[in-house]
Amino acid sequence: MTAAVPTNRTRTVVVAGLILVIVATAFTVALVVRRSLREDGYTPEVHETFMTACTRDGGEPVRPVCQCIWDRAVSDVPYERFKQVNAELVAQEAEQGAGVPLHIPDDFGVIVQGCVEQVAPDPATSR
Repeated sequence: MTAAVPTNRTRTVVVAGLILVIVATAFTVALVVRRSLREDGYTPEVHETFMTACTRDGGEPVRPVCQCIWDRAVSDVPYERFKQVNAELVAQEAEQGAGVPLHIPDDFGVIVQGCVEQVAPDPATSR
């Protein structure tokens, strides 16, 4: 029995397949890197700061709600608006003191309410 000799067509198909795999891998790596180096300002450091502030009074039980708020903000809110709302909330807290309920702008209030309803357990059903 003799070994099959690859034809030019076979080599071309194999090379094309390898190129596709390399391109797909590079594309995937580029997406991951781009996501981690977000140009819009939603960086891992901003995420960590947000989560620390969001869970400060409620602790670990509110972490899923805070993560939901973060995820929705990243997908639906331009970073400049996020910074503006953050500055407003920081100013309110400086003026009123810690622990006083803050006025959340309507566009973020919708996000917060949606996340609370989606993630927080319903007290009537969790007995």
